[in-house]
Amino acid sequence: MSKALRSCLFAGILGGVATTPALAADFCVDTVQDLRTALETAQANGDDDTIQIVRGTYHVGGNHLLFNSSEANSINVVGGFAAGCATRSHDAEMTVLDGDNTTQIFNVSTSNDFEMHFLTLTNGAIIGSSGGAMAVFGNGAASQALLANVIIRDSTSDYGVGGVIFSVAGTVTLQDNLITGITSPSAAVYIGSQTTVAIHFTNNTVTGNVASNPSTSGMVYLGAAGSVPMDASNNILWDNGGVPDLDFINGAVLLTANDYERIDVAFGTGSSGNVSVDPGFAGSGDFHLRSDSPLLGIGALAPPGGLTMYDLEGNLRIWNGAVDLGVYERGDVIFADGYDI
Repeated sequence: MSKALRSCLFAGILGGVATTPALAADFCVDTVQDLRTALETAQANGDDDTIQIVRGTYHVGGNHLLFNSSEANSINVVGGFAAGCATRSHDAEMTVLDGDNTTQIFNVSTSNDFEMHFLTLTNGAIIGSSGGAMAVFGNGAASQALLANVIIRDSTSDYGVGGVIFSVAGTVTLQDNLITGITSPSAAVYIGSQTTVAIHFTNNTVTGNVASNPSTSGMVYLGAAGSVPMDASNNILWDNGGVPDLDFINGAVLLTANDYERIDVAFGTGSSGNVSVDPGFAGSGDFHLRSDSPLLGIGALAPPGGLTMYDLEGNLRIWNGAVDLGVYERGDVIFADGYDI
């Protein structure tokens, strides 16, 4: 299938007087080459960019996707679109970026904000560095990163972090992400740097990952210097090879309504509602919650980092005034289809 990139520019006008232009560019892509071209264009076009990816599977062909920008503009990478990008779904499984076990999938370095939504990153691999699926470096004074409704799976590193690594100066938020099948010496997820402003880790499911170094400190590491606010809410952290599920500086993280198998450090002041029970997954490799799961409806409705509108496959995140732990909301599954109306 061949499709040209589509770019739309918008300028703001208020009361008949032109204001400072707030330019935005939208790209609709349905091939790997189109995706690479959109990323390259977005690096230096002076716009806040959104790259809309048509549903399907994209093999990156042994060469990772790269976004490297020093301009003061944001980028948002979103999956789930129908051909032409007029409509979209909210199901992360429908749009897949595949590293074919030969390359890291995504590498981002930006001076501004980065977002990714409703995608699957699978079969990433990196040698001699961290971030088998993706690495995000935010080098601006207030750069922020958001990863929401994304599947990170079956990726590796021979060096450090096998899944995703964030070293960002501003706020880092991970919401409604499934992280599974990661193999590495240490962790599946690393978030933080000496200049990170805040970390929010909410409604993620981290399960079925393996660290080859038995002395690793944790499958997920939340790390920032000083008294930076960090919180973890409504997560399921379970069955991660016997190593601690979560690690951070003692007492530094507010933990609310998480289910964990093992955490070896002291919780932050005010932590509450955490449990350590079998999640009651639907089956092997199926991380929906059974109807008898003890994690149904016990999540925090107003966690510090907020909630997404949708769960990982397009169901409303809040149902009947309650929130389930992990990436899937049981909700009204009879009427849910994951598509925009």
